[in-house]
Amino acid sequence: MTLEQKAKIILEHLDTFVNVNWNFEKEYINAIMAGLVYIQEKERNENNVHTGISGSEL
Repeated sequence: MTLEQKAKIILEHLDTFVNVNWNFEKEYINAIMAGLVYIQEKERNENNVHTGISGSEL
């Protein structure tokens, strides 16, 4: 599943809790994708710490 597909699912579910202004859909999708990338990077760094791999070895 792509980041955009994941972001769209998140936005659709967010709309069930708050009133999403769909005129800004592209901006919301971009923001959610940026957050997903940030999470992936944090998880990758956490996994590298646990395995003893430094960033230079990747």
